[in-house]
Amino acid sequence: MNVAVLLLAILVALGAAASAQPTSILLSVELPVSPTAGARVFAQKSCIRCHSLAGGEARLGPDLGTIPRLDDPIAIIAAMWNHAPTMERELRTRGLTWPRFEQGEPADLTAFLLTSRTAAGEARAANK
Repeated sequence: MNVAVLLLAILVALGAAASAQPTSILLSVELPVSPTAGARVFAQKSCIRCHSLAGGEARLGPDLGTIPRLDDPIAIIAAMWNHAPTMERELRTRGLTWPRFEQGEPADLTAFLLTSRTAAGEARAANK
């Protein structure tokens, strides 16, 4: 969606909100994310060095496929934010650097984690 269309949608929404009749307008922006690109980010940023995913080999950090309630992007980002102080201590202890993300990489990583968790959950349900 280009910026002009987004601005027009916001102006329409503001105009509707100012009118005497209550109006409901839903605005949404689709973000281009790629779980495949997120898998590359997971490997390239060395997340896989400390974290397994959905029952993989045990590692230092938590298994990102089995942490409860990480079922939407906001929950994943909040968990990363809350985990940052522990992660920073562990990185310092091991002489590792904090990963630097380029534009779009956090969204791709989140998409990868969500799809990986969904696939792992479906596989576990099928084995029951």
